[in-house]
Amino acid sequence: MAEQSGSGRGKGRKNVSLDEHEKKAILDTVSQSEKPVAQILRELGLSRSTYYNWLSRYEEEGLEGLKDKRDSEKPLSAEETPIPEAEEVTTGAGELEEDKPTRPEAETKPPEIAEVTQREQVRGSSPYSDTIAPKMQETPRWKAPEPTVRAPEATKPEMDAAKVPKSGTRRMESRVEPKKEEPKLAEKTIKPQTPKSPPSDLGGSKRRSTFFTLLVIIAVIAGVVITISMYNASGYFFKSSDGTLTLWKGKFAPFGTMEVSGFKRLDVGSIDVSPVLNHRYYGEWEAVNALFSHIMNQAELSMEEADASGVGSPGPFLGLAEELANGGEPGAEPNRRSLSFKYRLLQKRISHMEKSLAAMYRDLTGVLSDLKVQNVPIPGNIEQMINESTARAVELEGWISPGASAETAQKTSPAQPPTEEPAATKVGPESKEGTD
Repeated sequence: MAEQSGSGRGKGRKNVSLDEHEKKAILDTVSQSEKPVAQILRELGLSRSTYYNWLSRYEEEGLEGLKDKRDSEKPLSAEETPIPEAEEVTTGAGELEEDKPTRPEAETKPPEIAEVTQREQVRGSSPYSDTIAPKMQETPRWKAPEPTVRAPEATKPEMDAAKVPKSGTRRMESRVEPKKEEPKLAEKTIKPQTPKSPPSDLGGSKRRSTFFTLLVIIAVIAGVVITISMYNASGYFFKSSDGTLTLWKGKFAPFGTMEVSGFKRLDVGSIDVSPVLNHRYYGEWEAVNALFSHIMNQAELSMEEADASGVGSPGPFLGLAEELANGGEPGAEPNRRSLSFKYRLLQKRISHMEKSLAAMYRDLTGVLSDLKVQNVPIPGNIEQMINESTARAVELEGWISPGASAETAQKTSPAQPPTEEPAATKVGPESKEGTD
């Protein structure tokens, strides 16, 4: 290394010869340091020009460039050359001796220098130096690492302590020794311990819980709306306006209704249909079936109260029931519902007619009995006619009586032997109606 003296002194320089390994160690120290280059060079007491000169030579020629050449600084002139002096080689650096006067040449002790340098294998003097520079003992810790391998930071204090002793070295070491890595290590250990993630996770969990709560609320509201809409859409009910009956159903919405297009408006007139109006039906078939049953019941009651003269013509109830059975259109294509209604309608008509016919046969039997008592001449056998009328009345009453079957009606009616009447014998219209 080279160190420049103060401005108040002469412009001379003191040069100490360094080998290529020591220069390589200095280059590694500067390159591996985290401090700026200017600061580390100032702590090492090395000029920038010298450092960059060594660095360029090492990059171009490798270790040989450091071995054969020295600092780029020019040698001092003869006028500025200071009196040569011998520096003691010690294991520890002493106080900075820049202020001490230069010893004369006569006070130097070549034998002592020879002993020290002989023990450490003294090499030839440098052309840029006035004294013999001793060579440091080479130990394994001074071996420079390979160019491709980065030396660990743990070796920095060792390389700083192994530099060539010189005046001012202890000052350099005193500046190097306070350098400690403990604060950096403390920062490295403290940074991972800073709990930054828990607040973010807590906020994220709160946001997620709020989001899930909103989803649950929306799902519950949607479920309630869908349930109400399904309940409203499954309902059927009748509406009556100005004697016209219509069928309506609920929309697939919480509220609202619409008219059923498949049900033709029915003109009920003055017939009382209030029992089917204030009721909710679950399906079109259930609603229409309830209406038809109500009309048939009303027809049965009216036919029971009607007189015999009005038997042949259908009453208003049977006509309304027939219109409902045909779907409002007499020539419509029959379907399961219309066929079921027609079957029930015909059963009702036949039952009513059988009841009326049985009553007529009873009346005929009474009239024939009176004719027999009065000896009124009539064509035919009056006794046989009385028996036939009585048998048919009993048979019809058996058909229309509740719980009676056809077998019961046949048992109640006596078997009639075939009558052998002359061809000229005329039978009355009553007997023709009964035999048909």
